[in-house]
Amino acid sequence: MTSEAWLRVLEDGKSLEWGAPGPHDYRGRLHVDDGEDAGTSRLTVELHAEHAEGEHIDHGIREALNGIKQEVEAAEA
Repeated sequence: MTSEAWLRVLEDGKSLEWGAPGPHDYRGRLHVDDGEDAGTSRLTVELHAEHAEGEHIDHGIREALNGIKQEVEAAEA
């Protein structure tokens, strides 16, 4: 499947927002905060999709998280 999507970096690189146009209103947000202990972080991921079935949601979540992981790893290199 091929589709158009968007990705934005917000709050000095502490947040990402992404989404794809279409009838399911798929979008999400990832935010990084300081963790409870020194040298740790807290990651919050929010997802939104309307009229999607469970298996499609699971696949979409995996795809989104894999994309985020690749971006983080590329930024660290």
